[in-house]
Amino acid sequence: GESDLHAVRFVDSNRGWAVGADGAIARTTDGGASWSNITSGTSEDLFSVDFINRKVGWVVGANGTMLYTSDGGYTWTQQSSGTTLDLYRVRFYNSSRGIVTGANGLILRTFDSGTTWVNPNSGTTYDLRGISYGSADRAWAFGSSGKILRTTDGGSTWSAQTSGVTKDLRSGHCVSTTRCWAVGRDGRVLRTTNGGATWTVQTVHASPEEDFNSVHFVDENKGWAVGNNGAAFKTTDGGETWSVSPTG
Repeated sequence: GESDLHAVRFVDSNRGWAVGADGAIARTTDGGASWSNITSGTSEDLFSVDFINRKVGWVVGANGTMLYTSDGGYTWTQQSSGTTLDLYRVRFYNSSRGIVTGANGLILRTFDSGTTWVNPNSGTTYDLRGISYGSADRAWAFGSSGKILRTTDGGSTWSAQTSGVTKDLRSGHCVSTTRCWAVGRDGRVLRTTNGGATWTVQTVHASPEEDFNSVHFVDENKGWAVGNNGAAFKTTDGGETWSVSPTG
């Protein structure tokens, strides 16, 4: 049967990769019209994928699983994460700098393309499911019970920010060092315009059971929040207003 897919990443309009349960990895070169399954070499559930160009990418998953490719995802090799905790999200800023977040407040960061991973103290034991860079040095992590953390040194040290919410946050996206959005349980969307000094809840007319799992902005104004039960909302004014975006 088909495996559940947990994440997808495109580097351009044609090339993308999807990962999911039981070590599933699939790639497309025609914008998703067709997908081919790739041998990942693992049977662990895979939760996140990121590519920094057409060739180089990483995948993370359950029990500390970390995979690396340098040939566009045709072949994958295991990298040592140094942990057996579940890894939920991987994001690279460029070919050398990357951050991984996981269960129990785990954060890993690399400055050398994943050859070595440093495990800084996050100051929390909440699961961290989202990560986004605003610049090479500034990044944010998002997690359970409204937890938001920020780094200003590329991921070596982290400090907590006040989100003002206690519901789980599942994803975040920053378009600069000042402007970010975070989404999560109960159709909740948060925004900051001052680097996270303050976060405000935005009005999205989603029903409470529509948990948001992902948020993505293409610029400072245009973005989407998507989630359970086909929930999809779009904004064209930086999140001041949100409208239902049909997903078909």
